[in-house]
Amino acid sequence: MAYSERNWKLISAEIIKKAFDEAVLVKHCTNQYEGEIKGRGDSIKIIGAGNIAVNTVSAATEPTFGDPSAITETAQTLIVNQVSTLQFMVSDLDQSRGAKKALEEYKTQAGLELADAHDKFVGGFANTGGVEKINGTGTVNITKDNALEFCNMAKTKLWQNGVKQNTKLFLEVTPKYWEYMYQNINAIDTNNHESIKNGAVGRYNGMDIFVTNNILNAGGNDYCMVRTGRAVAFVNPLIKLEPKRANNMMADEVRGMSFYDGKVVRNKEIVSIVGKYA
Repeated sequence: MAYSERNWKLISAEIIKKAFDEAVLVKHCTNQYEGEIKGRGDSIKIIGAGNIAVNTVSAATEPTFGDPSAITETAQTLIVNQVSTLQFMVSDLDQSRGAKKALEEYKTQAGLELADAHDKFVGGFANTGGVEKINGTGTVNITKDNALEFCNMAKTKLWQNGVKQNTKLFLEVTPKYWEYMYQNINAIDTNNHESIKNGAVGRYNGMDIFVTNNILNAGGNDYCMVRTGRAVAFVNPLIKLEPKRANNMMADEVRGMSFYDGKVVRNKEIVSIVGKYA
C-alpha cells in the first residue's frame, strides 16, 4: 500500500502518543481544559476553581449557615500559538524492502523529536514572571554539598505558599544536578516502586526526582523545577500530517505540524532552582 493511501489521522494519533510517552516535563502538567484544537489561534479554557470558604466557631456556639457563596472560578483562557513542524521522506525502494518497518521507525523518531520540543517549551516556564526562584541570580554555584539544600528550600517555599503537605511534588533536574544529588545517595530513596514505575529515578524529601536534558538554560544558569501537577497547564498537541509525492524522486514526502501551548496557571505551586555547577 502506498504511503499516500494510509490513514494519516491514525498515524498522527500514534505520533502524539509516542510524543507523550517519551516526554518528562509535559507529563507533570495539568491537561484539564475545555475546547478543541484545530489550528493556531484557537482559544482553550483552562479549568480551575477558587477556594471554598470554611468558617470555624467555638464548641459553645451553635453553628449557623447563611446563603452559600459562589465558588470563584479561576478558569483562564489560553490561545494556542506554538507550532512545531516535522518532515520526512520514504523512498519507493524502502517501501519495496519493507515499508511498514520503515514507517514505524519514522513514527518513533517523530514522536521522540516532538517530545523534546514540547518538554523544552514547558521547561521555559521556570523563568517566567511570577515564578519564585531559589538562588534566583545564580550567584551561588550548585555543588554536591548544597544540591539537596536547594531542593529543601524549594519545597519549604511551596509549603509557605500554601501547598498542602501531602501534595505530590515533582523535582525536575538536569543530569549534572542529579549527579550531585546522587553523591548524597544515603538521603535518596531509589527503591520507591510507585515513583520509579512512573519514570522517576528516585525520591527525596517527599519529591519524585526526574532527570531530563530539557531543563531551561538561560544566561549560563540551569532552571530546575519543583512543582505540583497543577502549576502548569499544557494543551495536548494536535498533529496534522499530509503526504505527497516528492519532487523529482521516486518517494513519498510526509510533512506535518504540531499545535500546542501552555502557561503557568498556579504560580504559587512552582519554584525554580537556579544556578550553574562548580
